[in-house]
Amino acid sequence: MKKIFYLCSVLLGSAWMASCGENDRHELWVAYPNGLSTLFADDTQDSIAFYTFDSWKATPMASWISLKGAGSGNIVHDNMKRYYVSTELTMERNTTGHSRLGTVMVNSYDYAASGIYLQLGTLNITHPQYTIKRYVQGTYLPDSVAYAISDSAFVTADSICFDVRQPWTLSFKNGEQPQWVALSASKGYAGKNQVDLTFEENPDTTARIATLLLQSGNICNEIDIRQLGMKVKTEK
Repeated sequence: MKKIFYLCSVLLGSAWMASCGENDRHELWVAYPNGLSTLFADDTQDSIAFYTFDSWKATPMASWISLKGAGSGNIVHDNMKRYYVSTELTMERNTTGHSRLGTVMVNSYDYAASGIYLQLGTLNITHPQYTIKRYVQGTYLPDSVAYAISDSAFVTADSICFDVRQPWTLSFKNGEQPQWVALSASKGYAGKNQVDLTFEENPDTTARIATLLLQSGNICNEIDIRQLGMKVKTEK
């Protein structure tokens, strides 16, 4: 986790500063995100919030982040008044299949501070859990991930659970549905969803695999279903 800490330290190192003069107080302190804000590929709303005594300006430092709220504010400096400022952000949907890091820079008085945002390349699939295929360069943050269900030859039921922002479809890759697995639903609406899977027992000793495509809007994730084969009985 040292690499993540170093990244956050570099970007947030100037998040709190105040001048030494008793009659000239200034400050810039990012209250949110406190470290790192993590979004899924279809999340498009977030914010940045900070404390200051002075006029300020917020600037997105990534092409996929833009300001929905105010980009600047004029504040008449008063040592007795520290202002809490929050401004809304809009993120583009991440269709790259990879995670991406972006910052929003805030300038106030002579100070600068950043909010850090990690937008994952995947939808919010809560089951099955993902395994990391690759990390963001220089960090331990996931860049790309894989989803896989692995059941024994005798298991006949499982499920896929997810929370998406747009209507979705669930289909077999290449349009070929194997006879040994069936889905309780192939499309639905935004929000929390659960699709039940029904399997036939696997009579063979070799595993069998099917790949599902979960698509919501223009974002698509692959989910592998692997049913193990029967164990070979050995004579004593």
